[in-house]
Amino acid sequence: MPANPCLLSSLKALPILMTLASAAMMPVKVMADNAPQQNTASSKLIHFDIPADDLSKSLNLFSAQSGIFLSSEGSLTKSKISAPVSGSYTVEMALQKLLTGTQLSYRFIDDQTVTLFEQKEEHTVHDLAPLVVMGTDLNRYEFDIAGSATGFDTDVAELPRSVQVLPEQLILDQNATRLDDVLQNVAGITRAHGFGGVETQVNIRGFTNNRLFVDGNPVSNRHNVDVATIDRVEAILGPASVLHGQVSPGGLINIITKKPETIQSNSLQADFDEHGRRKLTLDSTGPLNEVFQYRLIVAGEDSESFRETQTVTGDHSADIRGLTIAPSFSYTPDANNTFTLSLLHVDQTLPIDRGTVAVADASGELHIANIPEERRLGSRFDERDSTEKQIQFDFDHEFDNGWKNQLKLGYYQKKFDDYQARPFRGLNDTWTLGTGSIDLSSLANLGQFMSASNGSAVQSNGLLIRTADSNLDVTEDDFFISNSLSGDYQMGGIDNTL
Repeated sequence: MPANPCLLSSLKALPILMTLASAAMMPVKVMADNAPQQNTASSKLIHFDIPADDLSKSLNLFSAQSGIFLSSEGSLTKSKISAPVSGSYTVEMALQKLLTGTQLSYRFIDDQTVTLFEQKEEHTVHDLAPLVVMGTDLNRYEFDIAGSATGFDTDVAELPRSVQVLPEQLILDQNATRLDDVLQNVAGITRAHGFGGVETQVNIRGFTNNRLFVDGNPVSNRHNVDVATIDRVEAILGPASVLHGQVSPGGLINIITKKPETIQSNSLQADFDEHGRRKLTLDSTGPLNEVFQYRLIVAGEDSESFRETQTVTGDHSADIRGLTIAPSFSYTPDANNTFTLSLLHVDQTLPIDRGTVAVADASGELHIANIPEERRLGSRFDERDSTEKQIQFDFDHEFDNGWKNQLKLGYYQKKFDDYQARPFRGLNDTWTLGTGSIDLSSLANLGQFMSASNGSAVQSNGLLIRTADSNLDVTEDDFFISNSLSGDYQMGGIDNTL
């Protein structure tokens, strides 16, 4: 299983006092420690209904009925039975009655906390060290504000459409390796073929998305976003062309990338697993001076997949190699103006994996091919080499009346080459190689050969036709510019946002 990453986040410490252990009777008169038992609850009568039982269970009932926290070492309450307590008593009277015959005494640490100890220790007090539980601050998960659906930041609970925000902490907890893994948390979004796993393609409510949005700007879905650069993902389900132009009717995905912050923060994450995954990620941000901030994200990967191609020369694993460098800088001369310049450079080599095939049995029924899960049916050379570059400039200005203007300029380029041996369809026995019934040197006969191969499923003979395919020296360019002005005003006693 993948190793959990070391995460730097805001942590809270929650001390927990626990009662432990259980049961057997030893009759000795109980005594209370005289000195420290002055407390505000000592004279208040409380109704108790605690039967004779395992001491640990009785102590839990006592705590629930009195509101007093009890602490003790587990060995103290082991093999001890409590005396019954029924009626109205003060806390001290109830404790004395409950502990009769257990050789235990008690001491108030404060008004709401009692610790137990053995009477024979002559009032020696054993204060237990607090149990500290380190957890992630809840606000790392609560991100209910989104701007993708409206053009301005709005509480998603007030929007008349389905918007889901996936924060960075969820990505870290999940230890997601790809954007596809993150989007599986959204109902209505399923993974599409993605050209054999080298592109980010998903189906949103049954419609395949043809573009991604990065910081509100459209880029090709061939753009592979490294999860190390993601601050959060906003998924809008349903038509969103009013703000974003010609997009899938199923919805859109807007990826908000990490920006420079005014508080210094550094993290280093290493990922390894038993299948040969090896990835190292550095994320550093903070102020350069009073008006300049920076962020630098560097992620390098040199991994192997458990999927292998079987050839006459041996088994060849699928290699995954990548380098992502994402620096960004912000200039904030005053509270009303922010200038941000973001750069991105990505080099990747990803395996193209079309998955498995269906096989027809003797009766014609189709079944998933009974081959090892680690076997790839393509070629050992099935991979895509790509280079991505992006530059983006953002200028945010807030006017004195509270209105805000946002200007975005950006340029995105992707260059790639790929080769693949694509599983095509099954081959009938009549048309197997070596029968001499088809001359494959003839282009017309080759077409006849492929059309006569009886459907896309592999036949019971297990023979599979593959086609050689490639994309060579492909370049995609996108230039985008957008500007928005938003603000609040009142009309007829009603608050509005325009």
